Amino acid sequence: MTENAPDYFPLVIGGDSSLLIGALLGLKRVGRCGLIYLSGGADFLTAETSTSKAAAGMTLALATGYGYDKLTNLEGQRPYVRDSNAVVFGNRDMLERESYPGNLIFETDVSILTLDYAREIGLEMASMLAVELLKQRGVDGFWLHFDASVLDCEVMPAVAAPLPGGMSYAEMITVLRVFLDSGLAVGMDITGFDPDRTPDEEFTRLYVDALIEALQPVEE
Repeated sequence: MTENAPDYFPLVIGGDSSLLIGALLGLKRVGRCGLIYLSGGADFLTAETSTSKAAAGMTLALATGYGYDKLTNLEGQRPYVRDSNAVVFGNRDMLERESYPGNLIFETDVSILTLDYAREIGLEMASMLAVELLKQRGVDGFWLHFDASVLDCEVMPAVAAPLPGGMSYAEMITVLRVFLDSGLAVGMDITGFDPDRTPDEEFTRLYVDALIEALQPVEE
């Protein structure tokens, strides 16, 4: 980052994806930041396409300047991240492009590496590709957004919209380690997990253990 950048790694843990807005707003003050958006869905709805009108489903759209002016232009800082500096990774919500409710994303320069594509070329290779895309765009670093919905519903049912076909914990750890060891990750938020949605504490324990493993430095 720039000479004004902090020399620590902020880790923000919270409820839904919309907390990302505050993190990016703060980060914009210290340099040109990219974003890797690791989630089961791209969250590119707007007031016109969202049935719930909840900010969580609009998070990436808001972050890149699309949507409610009061949320997209805080302190006159729209966009908090340029759409060309944003990469959606691991989503599995774009089964049919024509009927996809967040199809506004296809009119932007957001890069999309779906989970199917990532698995096709190899998750480690796909993760490295996401980092390389941001390097090519000359960012000073990137913020990593992680939503528990990227995980398969069999191992992580405690999310707002659990879906099959998501990542296993082993896949999650592989991906996160590439991003965190890239030398460009400047901070991370962890969202989407709602313990009230499952009475089984075992899911919580497995989730936390996997995150701890992914966040630990790899031994040489």
